Amino acid sequence: MKKFGWLLSLFLLTSFGGGTNVASNGVGSGGTGSYTSGPVSGLGSIIVNGVRYDVSGAAVQDDEDTAGFDQSRVQLGMLVEVQGSSITAGSSGQTDTATATSVKVASDFIGQVTAVTTGSGSTLTGITLFGRNIAIDSKTVYTAPIQVNDYVIVYGLVSATGYTATRIETLPSRPAVMKLSGVVRNLSVSPTTFTLGTQTIDYGAAAPLPLRVRNGALVRVRVAPTQLFGMWVASRVRAPAAAVSDSKEARFKGLIGELTDQKHFVVNGVTVDASSASGPGVTLTEGARIEVEGQMVNGVLIATSVESETQVEIDAREVELHGLASAVSSSQMTVRGVVVSYDSSVLRNGPVTDLRTCVEVRGTSFNNSNQLVATEISIESCFH
Repeated sequence: MKKFGWLLSLFLLTSFGGGTNVASNGVGSGGTGSYTSGPVSGLGSIIVNGVRYDVSGAAVQDDEDTAGFDQSRVQLGMLVEVQGSSITAGSSGQTDTATATSVKVASDFIGQVTAVTTGSGSTLTGITLFGRNIAIDSKTVYTAPIQVNDYVIVYGLVSATGYTATRIETLPSRPAVMKLSGVVRNLSVSPTTFTLGTQTIDYGAAAPLPLRVRNGALVRVRVAPTQLFGMWVASRVRAPAAAVSDSKEARFKGLIGELTDQKHFVVNGVTVDASSASGPGVTLTEGARIEVEGQMVNGVLIATSVESETQVEIDAREVELHGLASAVSSSQMTVRGVVVSYDSSVLRNGPVTDLRTCVEVRGTSFNNSNQLVATEISIESCFH
């Protein structure tokens, strides 16, 4: 995977107006801090898109407005938006760091599993909800074995053509409300309906719709748990949008949604302008998984680099945990609620005990019991 960096032109940034200052090198200086969107790839506090954010003082909420939702509820694989301080580059192979001021968590599906698909060795490769295939890869975290008829919450990366789960939580019983996400098609005022994939949504009770809701827009829809006349009755329709207008640094990881052309597209509900960027070396398509870096200018992510992600690269990416080790045995331990499988060969600076030992754990895959298989464990000073 190659990263293509470039300096933004003076014309591009001034074309957005809005009072954004432009430095002599052509890069806007009006924004401050950082804005990041993507799945949580590490804990302690949280790691998103290669940045370890301290969330100890952050305002944390989920998009279901769950009472008491705080930093302790943010887990591996959840899709988050983080606003925070400027990013400090890590040294000697360490992760970049920043301090979060706010964290918002968003799920995409709450519903009943109607099918389960497996690959070689009975490895789970996908599930079906609302008639939609939910792909599962080597980085998908799930809290229990998943079976047909289970009710689940799904977090992940959604586009017009595909969906990849990054976390799946199994619920103990049927939820009071369900949720589905996708790209709006066949939007009608009379009747008050639109479609998400094969599903028809009656949005009459949720009207008026947000201005961003139109054909081609990504939406998340809360619905009653039972269909009425073959339709899901919506109680709320939301269209993801940029949480900040301007920021000095922005990092996004997701699937391409609306693709206008090779330089203009949407990722995680945010418009990306890559007008002056060298391409990622491949033709971009809707549903392609990419990583974008740049800055926010008037609500648009002005990219300084665009990277495509192959499955090989996704498989090789590390999961990182920092925290207190508990339930330690010769082959397992628990860190930040994640069960870690290991052997003595991965211990870097001594054995780990239950006596308030803080560790850094790195691994690239989960086993069939959904335990993180450690490739390296080091004892370190405790962090938030």
